[in-house]
Amino acid sequence: CDDEGYFKFTPDTAIPGTWDVQVRQAGHGHIIHIPLGEGELSSGSSSGYSTAQIVVMAACVIWGLLATALYLKGRKT
Repeated sequence: CDDEGYFKFTPDTAIPGTWDVQVRQAGHGHIIHIPLGEGELSSGSSSGYSTAQIVVMAACVIWGLLATALYLKGRKT
C-alpha cells in the first residue's frame, strides 16, 4: 500500500483460479476473492449474479412498470 492506503493488484492472467488479496494492519483488514478464468477478467462475461437474484430483479422491474402504468391510467379519469 502507498501512504494513503491505496494499492494496485494486477493478477497474472496466465494463471487461472481464484486470487485472494488480503490487506491487514493493526488488527484491521479485508480480503477480496478475484475469480480468474479464461477471458473472464477482460470480457466481463460473468455478471456475478445468481439466477435467483436475476429473477427477483426482473420481477421488481416488471412490478414497477405495472404499478407506474396503473397509476398513470388512474390519473386520467
